[in-house]
Amino acid sequence: MPGNQNKQDAERQEYGLDLDVDTSVSDYVWLPVRFDGEMAYIDWKDEWKVEDYD
Repeated sequence: MPGNQNKQDAERQEYGLDLDVDTSVSDYVWLPVRFDGEMAYIDWKDEWKVEDYD
């Protein structure tokens, strides 16, 4: 869809998005976040797997 591509291009430019980045070599860590109403919690875990949160 040409119109959709223009919207995506505008969003990339507005927010400085680079969707062609290889995130497998990133330096940041994803943590499991739990929400209770409007409150967010990060519970301490020595280990966790994405599959635990499906």
